[in-house]
Amino acid sequence: MALFEQRADNTQIDHKLRSRKIDPARLHALPTYDLADPDMASLLGQWLEFQRITGFEFVIARSELQSFDYAPPVGVGPAVRNDTNNTITREIGGEVTVGTTKSFSVSATAEATLFSVVNVSVTTAYSQEWRRDETFKDYLTIPISPGYTCWLERETVMRRIIGGDFILQPSMGSVDDAIRLVGSITGPGVAGTLADRITVRSRQISAASFAPVAELIKATQGKAVTGLSVEDGVYQFPAELTSLL
Repeated sequence: MALFEQRADNTQIDHKLRSRKIDPARLHALPTYDLADPDMASLLGQWLEFQRITGFEFVIARSELQSFDYAPPVGVGPAVRNDTNNTITREIGGEVTVGTTKSFSVSATAEATLFSVVNVSVTTAYSQEWRRDETFKDYLTIPISPGYTCWLERETVMRRIIGGDFILQPSMGSVDDAIRLVGSITGPGVAGTLADRITVRSRQISAASFAPVAELIKATQGKAVTGLSVEDGVYQFPAELTSLL
């Protein structure tokens, strides 16, 4: 079950559709195609390119609601392992970029226009902005006991456009060639009191289990390998590796 659902206020978008002789209440009557079909996605991409070049609004995005839920947890920055005999204090965390996913694919140049179209729709219907991606910076200073490995884990709130329609109208003033292309888009974004979850993870990993990683880290010292280090019995390595230990 979704954390939260937000219904669209399509008053302005529907007014625009009516001005083009398209009845918003009868969008289902338009020829409808799934953007999961590569040919349909390619068609959308072509008209998005025409829109970019000419400045004419051939494509209008419309949706019924946004559904919010947490993305699967991801490690942020390196994990820190304390192989000393004393409790240590270290800063854990880092930066992570969370991007947008789609149920279809268009070219890189068409994608820029696509996100512009989506942003106009989301700004109009939900009074929010749609960003293609967001970079988060999460840091926390914590004590780490001997033999323990700690890292930060992020669960980002993601919003999914439900009932995502892209109304393509090549003639702009005639409904005869208008079609409805359907696809879903999911990206980072919060609403109301929703907030991302940041959790400190801590595990006691045996020396035997950690030995292969320790050997790898030691073998890379002095080489240009990012994310692997050891100093005075304190190891740092990508948090994603903890799921393998």
